Amino acid sequence: MRFEKITSRLGARVRGADLSRPLDAAGAAAIRAGLDEHAVLFFFDQPRLSAEEQVRFARAFGEI
Repeated sequence: MRFEKITSRLGARVRGADLSRPLDAAGAAAIRAGLDEHAVLFFFDQPRLSAEEQVRFARAFGEI
């Protein structure tokens, strides 16, 4: 997974993540660190996520 800055202050594209699959601890930590660093993350090249997959992704970061 890699983060590509969009501007010098805010935002990054996330490449190499498949949000339709469960995140392991390392993947969740990498996304959390990317969010801390860039404030906004854009996930490109994702398959259409079901409601269940979206909830599973969100739960990787805490209680919904």
